[in-house]
Amino acid sequence: MAEQLADRAVLTTASATVIRARAAAPRAAGAVVVVLLSLGGLRAIALPPRPRVLLVRPHADAGADPAARDAFAQAFARAYLSFDNRDVPAHDRAVDGFLAPGTELDGSVQPASGQTQRVVWTAVAAHVADPSEGAELVVVAVALDGQAPLRYLAVPVASGSDGALAVDAPPALVSPPPRDERPAPGPGDEVADYGLRTVAVRGLAAYLRASAGDLAADLTPGARATVPATPMALTDAQDVTWAGPGAVAVLATVRDGAGATYELRYRLAVEHRERWFITAIGVTTDSRGASS
Repeated sequence: MAEQLADRAVLTTASATVIRARAAAPRAAGAVVVVLLSLGGLRAIALPPRPRVLLVRPHADAGADPAARDAFAQAFARAYLSFDNRDVPAHDRAVDGFLAPGTELDGSVQPASGQTQRVVWTAVAAHVADPSEGAELVVVAVALDGQAPLRYLAVPVASGSDGALAVDAPPALVSPPPRDERPAPGPGDEVADYGLRTVAVRGLAAYLRASAGDLAADLTPGARATVPATPMALTDAQDVTWAGPGAVAVLATVRDGAGATYELRYRLAVEHRERWFITAIGVTTDSRGASS
């Protein structure tokens, strides 16, 4: 009987230990969770958060509209190259609004003593692929107030997957795009048809003086005329030559409202029905497709 009670006592003692261990397990697990969370909080305090990175993609696949990218690059160029020595922090604040997270350009421009610089005009001059980074630089031509030579600023514009734009690296002042060294094409053959020459010169004169009504008389039936906003005068038409099938070019002397004169070349698309008509008036396009 005593042995049976002893066995029961041992069994009962063992069961109580297990029960106490099981009861303590949730508290131990909670303590572990608290420790892990504490370590995570310490890491967040000790280490800075990882910066967000914009996905840079080639221009052809960019999520941003190319026109928006170009406008963004020009706006950055105006902010970056405009500064006042008396308020350098204002320049830094203006530039910061274009930068990707983690990109730092504060103090990257240090004006000379008393120097003030202001951008008065910008235009996109070129797009340059950067194979090493899978990106494209937008080269912006910049005119500065009181300085004759243009500056060219290559702006690295990153495009996020949602089309958002940011400058993600310092820009660079670069050389202008290379000039096409090929000789210009020679003039075409002189137009011998008197009727065509008359229509071309008369229509161009009406176009330049912004007389849509007079121009309409020489346009193909149903065509709508658009004319320059500022009237000019055709003072001479030196040459009327063929500029390709169905097109003639007029080398003209034009005087503006202030009295300045220009030697210009206009391309007119023409069509012969019962007589010659003008179908379009535009800038000259040479055989290489470049307009002037």
